[in-house]
Amino acid sequence: MLLVLNDHLLKGASLPGWLGGAHVPAWLTGKLSDFVGPVVAAALLAVVLAVRTRRGWLLAHLATATGFAAINLSPWLARWIEAWTASTPMPWIITVDPSDVIGLIALPLSYVILGHASARQARATKLWRPLARGIAIPVSALACMATSAPAEPLEPSPPSFPDAFGAVALGNATDQDRLIRVRPLRESVVVDCPTMLADPSHTLPRELFASATTWSLEAGRALPLANSSRMCTAYLVESEGMPSMILAWYRFNFEDTWIPSTTALPNRSLALLQEVNGDWLSLVHETASFLRPAEPTSGQCLVADAGSGLDWSDSAIGLREITDIKSAPNDCYEFRFASGSDQVICVPIEPPFAIGEQVQVTQAALVGADLREADTLEVRSATTSMLIARGNLLPPGTSRVEALEGCPVQHDECNSSVRQARLLLEDSGEVFATAGQSVELPSGEELHLVRVQQMPAHDLECAPAATSLDYLEYLLIQDITEAP
Repeated sequence: MLLVLNDHLLKGASLPGWLGGAHVPAWLTGKLSDFVGPVVAAALLAVVLAVRTRRGWLLAHLATATGFAAINLSPWLARWIEAWTASTPMPWIITVDPSDVIGLIALPLSYVILGHASARQARATKLWRPLARGIAIPVSALACMATSAPAEPLEPSPPSFPDAFGAVALGNATDQDRLIRVRPLRESVVVDCPTMLADPSHTLPRELFASATTWSLEAGRALPLANSSRMCTAYLVESEGMPSMILAWYRFNFEDTWIPSTTALPNRSLALLQEVNGDWLSLVHETASFLRPAEPTSGQCLVADAGSGLDWSDSAIGLREITDIKSAPNDCYEFRFASGSDQVICVPIEPPFAIGEQVQVTQAALVGADLREADTLEVRSATTSMLIARGNLLPPGTSRVEALEGCPVQHDECNSSVRQARLLLEDSGEVFATAGQSVELPSGEELHLVRVQQMPAHDLECAPAATSLDYLEYLLIQDITEAP
């Protein structure tokens, strides 16, 4: 009877005026149901099953405890029961609350106290038993099925997504799912970070990026992008209705960490894909820039073809006698020797050697004190030395390489980024132009420059395979009869 009064009268009711007229506290009526409900349910189950033994009474309480705990701990079971009772005259609405299982502490008291009462009832006259059961069963069932009025529906909370590990997240800030293609730089690409980050739009052509990974990015979700093994990272991002865009950053500006995978949480690492004037898409972030083709140029800024520089064929090194020298196309010369394989050398001047001379042929990788290096071929006679060098090793008597002012970045046949540069003399500071210029060095050597350029982004799998920003090709001629 207490459960019926509580669920049907007290819940939502107001106190008398002399008690202030306030509503009966919801926590009081709720917890009263939690404690009394299991006791009534256990008694109802025992009556329905006509339990007459202490063992049956115990099993009724255990079954009640199991069912009560299950519907308060399993939302799935609670929803299933609601659906099953929806077609009956008395549908249930179950509020799943794990804290309600505290009411189960009343069942041991019910088992002990009401167990004695049920034993005395079993000894009572059989005349009243059918009448008592006829009244108890519907009243108890009504009490057990009583429920609170359904609560007002809450505003749906936004979905929660776990953080993801990365440096910069690509977030879809539009109202529909988008197919996104993401391309990292190829592993074979070398990048000069300061130069590239100063102008990624022109420095990085599409061909330096690897194959795309395609993602279906839901509205409101964010895709984490991790740092590469370089000191700087670049990704090419493409989507329908959006110009190709580059995300590029320094490793120390955006460290790999746990960042939100949703656009609902503002974060400095979040690059947002947004609609611009409702017409096209764009990436909005401090690391974002458009992919643009190299600007056309001419004159001294024009970069020579990748295959037009210094070159030589492999040959057996050692002392050789020249038996013939023949000219070949593209400023190449074929040296024939009395023994061993022939040697082809491509240089911009006629080699200073004659038929019948003995020459020492040497191939080596030279490394300077500043760790600059170059692949070299030296041909030395008794009077003359000719050194051919490719790499970033500075010629003797020179100080540094710097880009020619006003010359934009170009893309060569290997799709590497190239910019014409100049070489400065160590002592006089005289500036001489890039390819095609010759100068006599203070040491007496004659320097012929074939290439002087910077390569802020280039592919090591395609010549010239320089591993640094500067790239030089030059020829040094020295009269060794006058050398000290």
